[in-house]
Amino acid sequence: IPIILAHMGGYPAERKMYLKALELAKSYPHVYLNTSFVFLQYILEAAITACPTKIIFGSDAPGIHPSTAVSSITSLHISDEDKQLVFWDNMTRILQS
Repeated sequence: IPIILAHMGGYPAERKMYLKALELAKSYPHVYLNTSFVFLQYILEAAITACPTKIIFGSDAPGIHPSTAVSSITSLHISDEDKQLVFWDNMTRILQS
């Protein structure tokens, strides 16, 4: 059963919790992290770079406007392939399993 940790396991700006959640996602094949309400760019970029197949886009709407959440991902220095994974492919893979 897929487990998706909202807010990348921390809320808000809980750096230690983000790092612990990322270790869980790396260690367990069915643990994923979503990006809702995560605005620390260096945390997002590090997580996606370290584990691009385990990160799922989330906006936390209506609390955060979706366009703000989208721009927090599109402005990162990550590959277009990793952006595709985060925005679409990872969730599609989970839903199809």
